[in-house]
Amino acid sequence: MPKTVSAAFSAFRSDYVDLDSHDVKEARASRNYLVSQIAAIAERDTSFPALLSGHLKFGSFARGTKIIEIDDIDLMIFMSGYGGTEITTFDPYRFKVFIDNTTAPIYRLRGDDGYINSIRVLNKFKAELSQVHNYQKADLHRRMQAVTLKLTTYPWTFDIVPTFPVAATGMSDDIHYLIPNGTGQWIRTDPRRDKEHLDRLKAKHGDILLPLLRLLKCWNTNGAQPRLGSYYFETIALKALDIYTAGSISYLQIGLRAFFMNAGQYVVATCPDPKGLGADLDANVDWEKKMKVKAAIETAAYWSDQAVTAEIKDNHSKAIACWQRVFGSEFPEYG
Repeated sequence: MPKTVSAAFSAFRSDYVDLDSHDVKEARASRNYLVSQIAAIAERDTSFPALLSGHLKFGSFARGTKIIEIDDIDLMIFMSGYGGTEITTFDPYRFKVFIDNTTAPIYRLRGDDGYINSIRVLNKFKAELSQVHNYQKADLHRRMQAVTLKLTTYPWTFDIVPTFPVAATGMSDDIHYLIPNGTGQWIRTDPRRDKEHLDRLKAKHGDILLPLLRLLKCWNTNGAQPRLGSYYFETIALKALDIYTAGSISYLQIGLRAFFMNAGQYVVATCPDPKGLGADLDANVDWEKKMKVKAAIETAAYWSDQAVTAEIKDNHSKAIACWQRVFGSEFPEYG
């Protein structure tokens, strides 16, 4: 058992937080193989949507903020929307794509309204991917926004998102992406903006930021308080760490305390999509849940402050005991 706080965090991260480096390497290799398989499908199947070169890795695995275990890996596959027009509906976060080029393979995936139906696109991806070697099963994601592909050799799955890259249009001067919205239409997103935000904070706080975010997501996932959605919680964490004014964060313990001291205000506030393209991230989070999470954050703020103070006084036994109050019984005992 560890006798210092640093040793306790190292053991905790190894056992309960950080991904195994070998698994990360294998997951990246399997992701690259999948990209090549999808490209091969598009080459040989003239009814498959035409693809553009390139793809986009997104989600917590791509950002380096995923915690044990690797369960899903997100991947955008770029489709050609040549001849397409982006049409907005009365809901500003939902879109249709109309293809007026009747020779395009994706033209066959129109809905009854004449617009490209994202569920039909997903079903086409599902039908073809289910026949690829080394993959056990392809199915539609529970939110109907991706194809979930199970592997035969690894425990993780892939969430494959057919995507239209959209250049500047009459609606926006920004390049963005259209992805399935779950009901047959499309919604705007741009994961590159998440990466830009993360990179800016990494420049401020250095290499400590990613392990700090993973520790916080472990607290969110395994704590007694209600769990917030992963992306929503990560957005709150970045906001709380962004306002840290005492220079860069050099120690995990300081960063944890900074989060718990500052995050409560962001939990109870409205949380707009940081990309500026979608609905508020807390749109479906009720006030009671927010208050429970805020209360848990305030309790963790007290114990994290006690822990940091004890460590400064070289009382590692007390500090470790305080961190156990934050992270629970899985955090190592002093000894």
